Amino acid sequence: GLFKSTNGGGRWTSTLLPGYPQDTSADGMASPLKGLHAGADAVVRPGSHGLFYYGGLAFNRGENQPSRIFVARYQDRNNKENGDPFVYQGASIVAANKTGEFLDKPSFAVDVPRSGSGTCNIDGAPTPAGAVYAAWSVFLSRDHPHGRKDKDDDDEGDESEGSVSQIRSRIVFSRSSDCGRTWAAPKILSDSRTNQGSAIAIDPRNGHIYVAWRQFETWHWIHAIFVRKSTDGGRTFGPKIPIWGFFPFDQGTSNTSFRTNSYPTIAVDHTGRVYV
Repeated sequence: GLFKSTNGGGRWTSTLLPGYPQDTSADGMASPLKGLHAGADAVVRPGSHGLFYYGGLAFNRGENQPSRIFVARYQDRNNKENGDPFVYQGASIVAANKTGEFLDKPSFAVDVPRSGSGTCNIDGAPTPAGAVYAAWSVFLSRDHPHGRKDKDDDDEGDESEGSVSQIRSRIVFSRSSDCGRTWAAPKILSDSRTNQGSAIAIDPRNGHIYVAWRQFETWHWIHAIFVRKSTDGGRTFGPKIPIWGFFPFDQGTSNTSFRTNSYPTIAVDHTGRVYV
């Protein structure tokens, strides 16, 4: 779904994102989401030049079915006194699952144009682009070559206290320098244990990136929030910084309850203070 307001949120109209199963419009038939049956986890972020980025997850239900992280672009043309000035500008796939994977829960952040930023076509003219960042979870099935592990072989080199076999999920990150049209190869931020619920924040002073996520308690691993920082636009990241003492409010689905998991949010203020 997509909701729009042209009077400061006082009144809303709704429609669907192009590419939904019954969509026979030209935009819908051309969408890379066409043929996928379900959508979830929508995120909207504003960008420069009147752009809005609508990101989310599209997938088919069932085992070993496709799942895709996507971004659709809209632009506020600011060219109508009455009517809808928000124009759909197409969609792109950020990442597609491989065999034995399911992609889930994307997060997005959009920076302002900075020195060294790429360009994108705005109204027919090359225009400096603010970088767009995405992070999401990759769940690995038992059949995936990396879906099981016999010890904590985390990419950060933590030592294991014993031999543990568990299902694994990754946190991965990607960046776009052309207003979300193309995306860099995903970078793994955490590659062991059970990870989910990423959140991204940008330091407004210098464009430094912070990514936070939730680690679930699994066997002898405790509940925790981790943060990694990039000072070069997401090309490389520093070590994982743990936030300990995290006691989540979680509950499972039953006849009298619905599933609730605690996930982090993160923000950076004008002085560089980081809040999680």
